[in-house]
Amino acid sequence: MNFFLWVGIVFLVFVLVVVARDDLRLLAGPLVRTAGTVFDHRRVDDGDGQGYAAIIRFTAGDGRVIEFQDAYWTGAPTPPVGTKVGVVYVAHAPDKARVPRPIARALIYAFLLGTLTLLLLKLVGWLKG
Repeated sequence: MNFFLWVGIVFLVFVLVVVARDDLRLLAGPLVRTAGTVFDHRRVDDGDGQGYAAIIRFTAGDGRVIEFQDAYWTGAPTPPVGTKVGVVYVAHAPDKARVPRPIARALIYAFLLGTLTLLLLKLVGWLKG
């Protein structure tokens, strides 16, 4: 039983590090907020189903036009082409831009940390069942 708890704990810590590394990159330098425009949608297939990811274009502070694929998929091509969306990036790395979703990020951390807490409580014997 402890083996599976340890596997779960190690996995959750790994996922937390990966997610936090991505967020810490945004905090590493001066953060730039700007508007981008949805100019296309890419159909994506993960093997379990299909979805659509918005392709967003914006002009960085240095004048370069940057295009990136939104990390979140939807079941339909939304938002519509031409829609303005918020974009954030670190000033020295506009190619790492993303659409800010603070509530989604907070829910991800809450789920990961909550699950990790439960596993640790179970491991030390404070959680029975």
